[in-house]
Amino acid sequence: MNLKKVKIKNFRGYGQNQESDDNSYIFENLDQGLVVLNGFNGFGKTSFYEAIEWCLTDNISRLHALRERGLYDANTLKRSSYLKFISPVDTVRDREQRTAEVELEFDNGVRVRRTTSSNFLSVTERDRYESSLHVHQDGDWQSFVCKSEDRLLPAEPTWEVQLTRIFLGSYDSGWKEQLFKAHFLSQEGMNDFLRSSTAGDRRSILIRLLNLIPLEQIFDKSKVIKDSTRLSNKINQLTTSIETAVTQRYQIDDIFRARNWGTFEEYLSNIKESYSLLIELIKQSSAYAEELNLQEWELPDAITLNNSSAVLQKLSMKKELILAKQQRTNQQSIQIGKSMQPLERLIRFEERLIIHKRWERLNDLANLNLSADLVRSKDLQETKSSLETQKSTIQVKKSQLNQWSHVNSLVWRHTIDEQSASIVDDYWVIYSDLRRDYSAFLKTFSSEIADLGFERALPADITEKRTSYNDQIKTRSFLQSQVQTKNGVLNVLSGMNTEYSRVLDEVKSYILKNQDSIDKCPVCLTESFPEIHVGGIATADSPIPDQLIAIIGHTLSLGDQKLKDVSDEITGLHTDLAALSKVIREQFVTPLIDMMHHLQSDFRELHQRVTQFIDERVLAITQEQQAIQTQLKVLTDRLDKDKLQYEILTGKDDFGLGNEKKQVLAVLEEVSKEIKFWEEEMITSGLVDFEPSIERVIEEMDSLKTQIEGIGSFQDQLNKLEQDSSAKKEEIQKIVPVIDLIDRLLGYMPGEHEQKLLEDYVSLTGSMENYQENLDQLIRYKNDTNTINGIALDTLQRVVTEQLENNKMVNWIYKLVYPHPHYKEIRMNGDRNGINVKDITGNVILDHLFSSAQLNILALSIFLGLGLTQKFSNWDQLFLDDPIQSMDDIKILSFIDVLRAISDSNFRKRSLIISTHDDNFAKLLAIKYRNKSLTQYNFIGYGSQGPLIQRV
Repeated sequence: MNLKKVKIKNFRGYGQNQESDDNSYIFENLDQGLVVLNGFNGFGKTSFYEAIEWCLTDNISRLHALRERGLYDANTLKRSSYLKFISPVDTVRDREQRTAEVELEFDNGVRVRRTTSSNFLSVTERDRYESSLHVHQDGDWQSFVCKSEDRLLPAEPTWEVQLTRIFLGSYDSGWKEQLFKAHFLSQEGMNDFLRSSTAGDRRSILIRLLNLIPLEQIFDKSKVIKDSTRLSNKINQLTTSIETAVTQRYQIDDIFRARNWGTFEEYLSNIKESYSLLIELIKQSSAYAEELNLQEWELPDAITLNNSSAVLQKLSMKKELILAKQQRTNQQSIQIGKSMQPLERLIRFEERLIIHKRWERLNDLANLNLSADLVRSKDLQETKSSLETQKSTIQVKKSQLNQWSHVNSLVWRHTIDEQSASIVDDYWVIYSDLRRDYSAFLKTFSSEIADLGFERALPADITEKRTSYNDQIKTRSFLQSQVQTKNGVLNVLSGMNTEYSRVLDEVKSYILKNQDSIDKCPVCLTESFPEIHVGGIATADSPIPDQLIAIIGHTLSLGDQKLKDVSDEITGLHTDLAALSKVIREQFVTPLIDMMHHLQSDFRELHQRVTQFIDERVLAITQEQQAIQTQLKVLTDRLDKDKLQYEILTGKDDFGLGNEKKQVLAVLEEVSKEIKFWEEEMITSGLVDFEPSIERVIEEMDSLKTQIEGIGSFQDQLNKLEQDSSAKKEEIQKIVPVIDLIDRLLGYMPGEHEQKLLEDYVSLTGSMENYQENLDQLIRYKNDTNTINGIALDTLQRVVTEQLENNKMVNWIYKLVYPHPHYKEIRMNGDRNGINVKDITGNVILDHLFSSAQLNILALSIFLGLGLTQKFSNWDQLFLDDPIQSMDDIKILSFIDVLRAISDSNFRKRSLIISTHDDNFAKLLAIKYRNKSLTQYNFIGYGSQGPLIQRV
């Protein structure tokens, strides 16, 4: 397949071609045997190749290498607008509206088109770079969106799979480098292939050209594993772990024998049996079982070395809980005995205290001014409501401020131009709208503005000024049309005068040659001429030839005078236009700019002041609301508390009706009578032998509370205390065997050193079988990898040697161009380190010896030789960007002979696309290919929209 057409628009050095229907630069007939792009450097030849690469790969390898080599960082590349074309006359909007487009059309019907609006290529996955790809094949279009973040996806993009199938037949993750290394030789790529690439890199590139990629992948993967220290380290680690586990087992066996724990199995069995018995003993004591939460005591499904220490450690902590419980039970039993004393006195004293507290609360209520608090609460509520109304009104005003947030807009700047003295119609609309908004703002916030004392008059209306401006513009348009008309007349007169002068000169020459035979005008056949036509040079009596020559001279002088008159008129019109533009600028443009500035400035300042005034007012109201709310909360809380006390103490629900104090005093009197009755009863019954004032009662209660605990009647409390005492003694008896069994279990707990040995041993033995199995597998894996790597290397060396050493096509091109007097043949051979290019003896590595010019020829020979013979790609074209750089004239002629020989050989199917900066080289190619298939494009200049291209 061959590329036959390329269309480029707004890509790098290519802008918009005004000579094509779709504004694209179109390169056609690229499927000829030889295509030549000729032009000076910087005119777009390299961008032509980069357009093809970007369209197919969404990348430009030359620019990508700038970051890979550390020449530019990612941020610098993203700030450079290098992907889309930028014209010096473009505005920001023009640049944003440009879309880079490249379309490739192949002779088998395949078409590939890529577009983007991005200014730079993707550098990282967060660049938000995006391009659209459209592929036409078998009559159908497929579209894809390519984004920066696609590189994060685990699978290859679908569009890459589609293109590799077209060009390579099947998918290969390295298809981009593989395809373009085989078909494109850039200016940088010539020297870099030999001098900047390592022997290993060269082998990788050449192996791809020889279609030996699977074999290279086997070698590379096996070598990475073979040279990796991770595999050896893992084997050593597993071996050390196994040896450590064996040593620790011997140490643990010695400890178990010394502690009389038996074997591992006996040790674990004894722990499990004793622990199960312990659970049963705890269950027999219901009080302990409930408090100790038996669910936390449950054993794991199996007691192992891995968890036995944790079980015993947990049991040690549980023992502390049981001992603490035992101690508390003893203390409780003692306390019960002390509490069984005369409770009746304490109960009666509590009755007196309850009555007294009720009397105090009633007395406090009687002394409160409840009516004043209720009135104050109502006033605060009304103030709060008023403030909320004020704040709501101001908030509405504040939200209205957003309607005028556009006062800072500078969109009007593009509507007026001082230099050209022109005003777009949008200016008058913008000014009128802003003036109208200003007027509405003054009305809406008139009260706030008055409070501020910041009065402003409404700006002047510009309707009359617009009318005057339009009149001046009409005058200017008329003058401009007059200039255009006069220029047309001048052009017509100039053309007519030139042609007429030529005809009259021919007539005059004819007359002079044939004077003797002329007796009338040879043009109109007139025999007599009026005196006005003859002028003062000849008279009516003069010979006919003299009269005719005089008429011709007079006519020519009249034509020149007309041209001068028209030119003077145009000069006068230009003078009038300049004067009129100055008037428009001084009377309209400059004043209107100042008026807009003043209007915006006044509007902005007033808007800011009103905003600040409203914000300050809202803040003041908010602060006042907070103060009112604080007072209201304090008062409401106090009233709620008073209401609750009133309802509890009086049993009434009429709080707030005005008779609260009367009700409180009535209840207070009843409580006072109840106190007096209690005192009399206590003295009469002999329960006290002192005057039972409240102070003395409280003193006696405090004394009794140190001896008595509990509630209820004396008999009930006494019965309860006796039951509790019996239960506590029973609990103490049941817990003794539990503690003994716990002590026996704790005898199985290892010490700190022993515990460390057990943990290390368990951590190793838990995976011992896997360790040994993994060790055996890794050793086999290492041996197999070494074997595979050796076989792959030997096979690579043998295959590369067979296909590259003494390559006839490479040597034929190299010898024909003849870069060196001694090293006339080359050989490429491979070793363990990669591919080197040597002389025929194999003793000299040529890239260590050759100059840059000689290396370019050597790289060119290898590229053409292998590119012509490669079979992995379906693409039958080779692209060479300025291949004759640094060549002298002899080698250029030899290179042309190589190209002609390729065209005449069995490789004529492989067409070549070559760019050059050397005009002589391009002309010589055209001569040499005059009877062959050739397409040539000359880049003859560079304009504001890109290169000026001429197809030869």
